[in-house]
Parts: sequence; C-alpha cells; structure tokens
Amino acid sequence: MSELESSIDKFKEELIKKFQSPNLSKILPTIRNIVRSSIDQNFISEGRFGEGLFGGGTQKWIKSQRAIKQKGQTLSDTGQLASSIQVIVTQQGNSLNIIAGSNLPYAAIHNFGGTIHIPPRSRLYVQKRQTKGPNKGRFKKGTTFGKGSTTKAYTINIPARPYLVLQDEDIIAILKKIGEEILK
Repeated sequence: MSELESSIDKFKEELIKKFQSPNLSKILPTIRNIVRSSIDQNFISEGRFGEGLFGGGTQKWIKSQRAIKQKGQTLSDTGQLASSIQVIVTQQGNSLNIIAGSNLPYAAIHNFGGTIHIPPRSRLYVQKRQTKGPNKGRFKKGTTFGKGSTTKAYTINIPARPYLVLQDEDIIAILKKIGEEILK
C-alpha cells in the first residue's frame, strides 16, 4: 500500500469517526442561547405559532383577562414565569438533548391549558380596622363583627398558551450550528 493510499484511508477513518461521534461540547452554550431566545421571543410576541413539530399550535395566544383589564401582555405580569425557565443542553453519545422547563407550580397549566376546579367554601369577613397609629390592627368604631359569605363551586378554564416551543427557523439555526461544528 502506498503512502497516498494509507493517508486516504486514515482520512476516511477520521472523517467517519467525526460523523459517528461528533464532539459538540463547544456549541452547547450557543444552542442553549438559541432555544432561550426563542422562548423569550414567544413571551414578547405573546405567542408565536408554526406548523412544525415544536411549532406551538395554529394561532396566537388568547388574551388573558388580566392583560385586557390592565392593557398589558399575556403571561408577562410580573415576569416570573419567563425568568424561571431553565434550558439545559447536553450530549450523550450521538444524541443531543434539549430540556426546557420551569419549576413554578402554574407553569404547566399555562403551557398546556386545563381546568381548575374551585370547591364551595364559606368565609368570614371582618372590616374596618385601624391601619395606622398606635391602634393599628384594632377594630374601628361601628364595625360589624363577622359578616359571612358563601361561594359556590366554580371552574376556571385556562386556554393553552404554549410558550416552550421552537419555530422552524430556530431548529434550522441549531442544525446549522451543528453542521458547522462537525465540518470544522
């Protein structure tokens, strides 16, 4: 075997090895930033939608009652939901794993939608308390002690507002970065 043939065989082996088990550790932070900025863009535009596997449905989010009353943005009152989202990108062998989620208890129902069942209950309201001065917390004169009220059972329907979605252009950007890294 000539020197040229051995170097070609060596090149083939290296090329096959590079494609079979690529090391993507250098671009994992870049992929994380692409996913994070896509999710942030979903909050800014109040829901993006697309046809793809991770597209997020066929329409923009339904405006929430709070956003209508306050002339604000849906799912962006305090910003806690958007800031609680964590994105983790890992590589295990040939597979690239992207995990995005939030640890807030109400995150899932806003993303997937659902119904909240509120049971019937009775409450005792006490009004007219001092708010300032040395008598703070004490009842004012003329207070009626313990006005009660009863609330019937009701349900709250929360429509799905998928915010953990990637659009086709985001997936293309991720695949482009992976391709650039493999071909280096």
